[in-house]
Amino acid sequence: ASSCEGGGVDSGRRVSSEGGMRCAAASGFALAVLCGQASATPAAEPYSEVVAERFTFGSNDYTFQHLPFNSVAGVARLTALQAVILTQDAALYRVDANSTVVGSATPAAVDDVFSPLSVAGLGDSKIDCIATIQGWSGSGFAAFTTDGTAWSVACSGEECAATRVAAGPAEKGLGQLSCAAKLVSEGRFLVAVGGRGGLWTNNAQARMLVREEAVEGLVVRSVAVHADDSGLFVAAATQQNVYLGSGALGGSLEWRREWATDIVSEAGGGVDSPGAHVAFTPSGDQLWVGGLLGLQSWDTKYRIFHRMQGLGDGLPLSTVTRVAASSGALWVGTTRGVARQAADGSWRYMYGPRWLPGTVVRHLVVMGSGSGTTEGDCAAVGDVTGATVVVTDAGVGVLRDECWNLDLKAAHYQAMVHPRHDRYGYVSDSGLAEAGNLSTYVLKDSDNDGLWTAMYTASQIFRAMLASSPEDRANAAEELEEHFNALMFLFDVTGAPGYMARSVVKANESHSSDRTWYNSSTAPGWIYKGDTSSDEVVGHMFFLPLLTTLLAGDSGAKPLVAEARTKVQQLMRRVVAHSMTLMDPETGEPTTWGHWDPATVNTEHSFADNRGLNSLEILAFLRAAQAVTGDAAFGDAADELKEDHGYGANVLNSKITVPDDVNFSDDELAFLPYYTHLVTADAGALDPQVVCSLSRSWREGVAQEHSALWATIHAAAARQVRKAGLEEVWQACGSGAVTTEEQDIKVALWSLRNWPLELITWPVTNSDRQDIVLDSSVDRFGRTQSIQVLPANERNQYRWNSNPHELDSTWPGATSEGDPGAWLLAFWMAKFHGLV
Repeated sequence: ASSCEGGGVDSGRRVSSEGGMRCAAASGFALAVLCGQASATPAAEPYSEVVAERFTFGSNDYTFQHLPFNSVAGVARLTALQAVILTQDAALYRVDANSTVVGSATPAAVDDVFSPLSVAGLGDSKIDCIATIQGWSGSGFAAFTTDGTAWSVACSGEECAATRVAAGPAEKGLGQLSCAAKLVSEGRFLVAVGGRGGLWTNNAQARMLVREEAVEGLVVRSVAVHADDSGLFVAAATQQNVYLGSGALGGSLEWRREWATDIVSEAGGGVDSPGAHVAFTPSGDQLWVGGLLGLQSWDTKYRIFHRMQGLGDGLPLSTVTRVAASSGALWVGTTRGVARQAADGSWRYMYGPRWLPGTVVRHLVVMGSGSGTTEGDCAAVGDVTGATVVVTDAGVGVLRDECWNLDLKAAHYQAMVHPRHDRYGYVSDSGLAEAGNLSTYVLKDSDNDGLWTAMYTASQIFRAMLASSPEDRANAAEELEEHFNALMFLFDVTGAPGYMARSVVKANESHSSDRTWYNSSTAPGWIYKGDTSSDEVVGHMFFLPLLTTLLAGDSGAKPLVAEARTKVQQLMRRVVAHSMTLMDPETGEPTTWGHWDPATVNTEHSFADNRGLNSLEILAFLRAAQAVTGDAAFGDAADELKEDHGYGANVLNSKITVPDDVNFSDDELAFLPYYTHLVTADAGALDPQVVCSLSRSWREGVAQEHSALWATIHAAAARQVRKAGLEEVWQACGSGAVTTEEQDIKVALWSLRNWPLELITWPVTNSDRQDIVLDSSVDRFGRTQSIQVLPANERNQYRWNSNPHELDSTWPGATSEGDPGAWLLAFWMAKFHGLV
């Protein structure tokens, strides 16, 4: 059986969970190009998703869980997926970053993540500094007590035992501020502790901490150590200097001092920032030096500095508070979140409540590889390759590197629909009575329930056809049936054949007041939202022809297909009968945005930015109606618009490019009709002007949006173009900017993989980043925007009609959750076409 097979339908508007949809059955859908390709593997390939758990010291704006402690003095790695936290009260807590299952929608309970640790063998001494023991594969960490003694602490479960590594120095009251440890050989640890008055190590005397006299300064704020067969390095940072010592274990160290820049006194130096934080790479070839004025790498062999730049090196923010390096990544804590550079050089920026409970990073520790690349170390879905514990001014974030694939991500989003986004079968965003708290969701009507539901339900058509198990097929069939019925009710509730409502509510329910509402004469007890826009027509005329085409050959689908065909015929007859307008039955006038008539499209200056778009829409609607109903009158009407009113020429420049008039919603209202016209309704003869229009739109900005849905439609249309022999038109109108299918696939994968797992409208801020090239033109709302599109999980985008170049968003402040329909449509369409 073909990979294009899926669920058919049963009688009585019932979608069958059995039965098959054969490739040859769906005539007119270019299935000769599509079928047999939907078994491509990218959707199953594992990649790394960063999953955030956030916990706060006390009350917060987003109902994050409260920690069992109120402050943190330090953090260290315990095992590959566990860390240990030292509180300001000298208590220890284990942090279990592996306390939940990959793909689980249930957050880990705070008590499952944080549990008290007890340490035997310390006597009355209290720990005031902890450190990761580099090179130790066991479960444990290094501890330094108030008397200056260094310990190795081995743990089993929640019980630990301390073993003395080195006695405290003759000087007491070190006031440790930083410590570091490395297992050099069996039983031999190299430790360093910095505090008020200097730096002490056990390099010269294994069992005794001895002051390193070369390190001057009242306060050593940060220390780091590295040792291997070639020797050792010790680094220390004070308010004015960074020191790098090198030598052999047990021998004297040769020290190099570099001054830090002091802006107040105007005294310069090789180190950017005073009071820096230091960390070695695992290989020891570089020392990272971070401070509030920047981040530098210090080559330990040639002793040269390199300052990490924003545009040149990709560092998002230079106000550095902490640095941690693993074998796979560099983590940089800042005054505004955390950034990570992966092994391939790419950066991720995680700031705001989507990722962290606070703003300023105080401590961080990396466990596992910490690579975080989209391919990374993921061998199998379900693996956890690493985690990073980030301590902020407001709490603790645990960022897990989980191995997902797009199939798992699709299941994750699918589970969101019910109950939080299903209101009488209409799929849209939901409100949150408490910011960030999904349990307080509130279902509400939207201005475009028809469009959003049509896009979601279209995804379920593709999903049903590709279902790989009886359970998934049954679920997809049930979804398709429910939401199809809801869409049909939008027509039926108005009592006017061919006219659909924007939305419906029951008469006793509250509703938005932004449109005129009417009592239904055909469905007592219901009221509907009128003044229906072209957006709704785009949604219905995308979904209905798709359904009738893909399910046309299934005998069990006849009732469903027949009703969809009837609705298409009634809708388009209504539009044609009223001179290419959508006539509102309540007012007797065309709706505000329901204009495809030449009198408006061609003569009104105020409508000029919709001239090409609405010309494209009506031509796609009419061609689809002809294909669906077989009524040549619709094709004749399209021909008349082209030949007598210049709609073919109008279509060519449908994409508006004037910066302050670019409306990204128009891209959605164009690309769905592009798909309908060139793919769904294709009868073997494509319209060259529509082909040219799509290619020009791609060139003039849509390609730069890096949208999975637009890339999929572009790739699907390109196949049709090649089949029709219109590549010359395609290439000419794209003017060298036409992307290959391989490039479209790459964009689709990038877009789908980087869509945020949480669809809560978290506030985001990116405009202060130094790795972004700002557009000299603001958007149509006067807001700053970027040239290059950031990953969706670093900004606020939950639909394809949003501005992907937008950098900042505080509205609506985590009081809404977007529905997953946008992502699901892009994924299932791309999978159907064999792209992912």
